[in-house]
Amino acid sequence: MGTSLFIIEILLIGVLLIAAIAVVVVAGTGFARPLSDPVETLPAVTLPNEPRSEDVARVRFSLGFRGYRADQVDEVLDRLTRQLARSEAEIDELRSASTVTVAERNPE
Repeated sequence: MGTSLFIIEILLIGVLLIAAIAVVVVAGTGFARPLSDPVETLPAVTLPNEPRSEDVARVRFSLGFRGYRADQVDEVLDRLTRQLARSEAEIDELRSASTVTVAERNPE
């Protein structure tokens, strides 16, 4: 009975010693530190104050460790580009129609 108790004590001391070494190693390597900010791979390309559809097509985001899914960002930017292009075409059409109407009213 005494020998088996001695073996259990030695095993417990060994496990505690291994756990203590593991804590020291983890603390020493910095593994337990929080993640640092991601390193930017490219400068971000942002929108001007009054963006047009071609401006949205040129937008680029820096890559980060915990970034957004690129395919989802691309999908949203593509939809936004198409919507802006439609709006710009409609505005141009309305402006040209308005110019024609003004010219018809004021013939010189």
